[in-house]
Amino acid sequence: MEIYVYTAGFDQQYGYCWRRITENNQEEISEPALVSKFKELLETESPSLLLARDYNQLILLVTGIKASQRKDYRGRTIRNSVAWIFPYSEENEQKLQELAALSLRGELDHKIDDAITQDDEYGFKVSFQEIVDIISSLNKRDRINTAESSYMLAYNSPANRDKLATLLETKSLPPQEKNVDVLIVVTGIKAEDTLIKYLVWRGLSNLIQYQSFTEYNPQVTNIVKKNSGGSRKQENNSQTLILIFAGLGLMAIFLWFFFRLFSPIQGLKVEYPPTGAIAAMSLGGQHIVSNTNGNLLVQNLTTTNTSSPPREVKPTIEVSSLAVNSDGTVIIGGANDGQIWLWQYDNAQKQFQGKPFLKKHIGKVLSVAISQDGNTIASSGADGMVFMWNRKGEIIDEKKLK
Repeated sequence: MEIYVYTAGFDQQYGYCWRRITENNQEEISEPALVSKFKELLETESPSLLLARDYNQLILLVTGIKASQRKDYRGRTIRNSVAWIFPYSEENEQKLQELAALSLRGELDHKIDDAITQDDEYGFKVSFQEIVDIISSLNKRDRINTAESSYMLAYNSPANRDKLATLLETKSLPPQEKNVDVLIVVTGIKAEDTLIKYLVWRGLSNLIQYQSFTEYNPQVTNIVKKNSGGSRKQENNSQTLILIFAGLGLMAIFLWFFFRLFSPIQGLKVEYPPTGAIAAMSLGGQHIVSNTNGNLLVQNLTTTNTSSPPREVKPTIEVSSLAVNSDGTVIIGGANDGQIWLWQYDNAQKQFQGKPFLKKHIGKVLSVAISQDGNTIASSGADGMVFMWNRKGEIIDEKKLK
């Protein structure tokens, strides 16, 4: 058995790293090869799980487990990830089934958390014995029946996680058919197409719309639409994306004519730095937001009042695209590094408060848009991806542009 832990210490010098954990050593290593092979299937920053066979090896990878006490130097909660790699055997596979079921029921997190402590000299320390004890204390059950071999996907809900845990506890997994079998994937933001591409036997994701396990054909690689409601929801999301970006294009054309044909708004000083200014108009044309000399300015076109985020929340990013909602209280900014930001106007403090979304784009954000009610955000990037977000910064849909 091989055990690998990925976590961080308090000080800045003890950033996230992988360590191989043995009885006598905890050496820092590069990312294990099997982790690199399968991590594309997981949103590793959030609680996720993968169980797979790879030739003569088995891997169980759990990621994004929040530490209960440990924080880094900026006060952020540290997350733990653990990989167990075993030689392939029926006995070892059943051990990992039990371990995966424990994780799906939320009973593994605190055991891992207890085994990892802060260490002044090395950043963190892992109790090898406590990790081993987790394995040795697992239930040993007789599994008479084998689970059906059909491939199924569903939404990542507590009920579906519980069903999957019960299956792992009571049935043997289908016999190995290929050199590589991805058996279980449970994660946050991963598209249905990604799980189908890897022929995941049982998969749960926040981006899958099917509320119950739904079969797909691995030869056709197309979901069998037993849940028509989920399909309609995906269709509506796609249509929403098209409408948002169509509106964004119309706004861009309007802005071009606006700045060419009309003088600057009274009370709004517009300067054009060498890199050029960026501006966007809300749906309905009531507000305009601009990035001028690094300051985000929101102008109400029906008055001469200008509001601006104060210096303490002045963007520290290179803004590449902007959007503003209809009442001018929410600004969305895309950055050259792929980050999406949301600034919300706080009426009590009379200023904008900013927060970053989970970074998903690889490279520059090309455009952003926001719905009229300010609850749905869309972004497109140089990586060819289009994402739909909610106000919390969570992705609710994603598309790969072809």
